[in-house]
This record gives sequence, C-alpha cells and structure tokens, in this order.
Amino acid sequence: MNQMKQILAKFNLLVNPLKLFTLYRQFDKLIKEQQNSYPQDKQSNDLFLKVDQVIYHLKRKKCYQVENLPNKANLVSVSKQSIDHALVICGGKNDGDINTLLQEIRKIKDIEVYQQIFDVLSENFSTNLSMKQLFSMLVSK
Repeated sequence: MNQMKQILAKFNLLVNPLKLFTLYRQFDKLIKEQQNSYPQDKQSNDLFLKVDQVIYHLKRKKCYQVENLPNKANLVSVSKQSIDHALVICGGKNDGDINTLLQEIRKIKDIEVYQQIFDVLSENFSTNLSMKQLFSMLVSK
C-alpha cells in the first residue's frame, strides 16, 4: 500500500481510502491474471510499453519510441484503442502521442476518473511484471 501512496502522491491525489483500496485490489488482480510470457529483465529497471506494434521506452516521465524490444525486457502491453479512449476520458486531445496521456494523467485529481481509465486500459492489458515491480519502476521514473 505504501507504493500506491507514493504513486498517488506524485499526482497530488487525495482520495477516499476505501476507493483507493478497491482500485489497488483491482489492479493487483489484473496484473496477476493478465501476465504475458515475454522474458523479463530482472537486472534492469527499464520499463517498455508496447502499444499495438509500437514499442516505447519509459525514461524520465516520458515515452520514447524505439525500433526493437530487447530480448529480455520489463514490458507492459496495451492497445492503441485503449490509449485513445483513456485520452478522451482525461479530456486530452487525441494527437496519437502516448506522452499526452501521461501528462493528462498527472493532472487528474478525482479517483473516479482513475477508475474509468483503469477500466478502459484493463481491456487489452498484459505485463510480465508483478504489481510490486511495476510500482517500484513507475515510482523511480
């Protein structure tokens, strides 16, 4: 729960503890149920995002497109359609840039909006990380 507080503190979010706990449990369940089989890089804190067939490397709060995924990588996969829908929920313009979504998410103050984004992104989500690993990587970015 401490890692969740660190993530939400980065977004300056004040929430009802019950809603926070519910979202936390949903996210934990999602990660456990939707694991992908891509080989994980246990030596690195680098996080890669695969949006359909486009690969991004998350560094310093920004996503940078890369040509290829390393043979081993810490990977989160989502669909472009989910990203676009999440942008609409955030109120951001859909310019096709994943960084726009990251910027809009940082502005959100309402846990209900996070719940809506979670619901949309969870439709086509997979990762090869545990929740603890993912949160620690996100907090360090």
